[in-house]
Amino acid sequence: VFTCFQGKKLSNRKLDQLPLKNFMQMLKYCEFFDCDFTQREARLCYQLAKMKVADEVESVDTFTYITFVDFMEAICRIAQMKNTPTEEDLQEMARQRMISAPTLERYLYATQLVSKQVEGALIRRESCDFGTPQTRPLHEKVKRLLEMLTVKLDMDGDGIGDNSDSDIDG
Repeated sequence: VFTCFQGKKLSNRKLDQLPLKNFMQMLKYCEFFDCDFTQREARLCYQLAKMKVADEVESVDTFTYITFVDFMEAICRIAQMKNTPTEEDLQEMARQRMISAPTLERYLYATQLVSKQVEGALIRRESCDFGTPQTRPLHEKVKRLLEMLTVKLDMDGDGIGDNSDSDIDG
């Protein structure tokens, strides 16, 4: 995923760097933005995931891009901030007819249909709010987020990403 969304390598950029623009395009492509996880939260995840830079003027590359290690940190931060439903949540939403089937595919489709004005349209986990106590271990949230990412990038389910011919610029 990291390599696919890096875009074209520029002469002044190392191989393991992902600019903010491409990171945001990845999240938009995966339709991760909704009323709970906005572009603001995405930029915050990106910025907080960067390792510290002693001199950002001297080290512009390390200040304006994230590396693969930073990217993994950003994924963890997204998992903390994005509403990632449990299996029980999916079952309950299907039972209440919020979604047509208890699958991530139906949940992700429904998140794109729900507007900010529709309160209670889907089950929302309060623990995704910034600064609130977490109710699940991080590894469970990251696993669910990666499953959501897989659903969006491999829509036909053949195990091959559908955006292999991506023309994202770097």
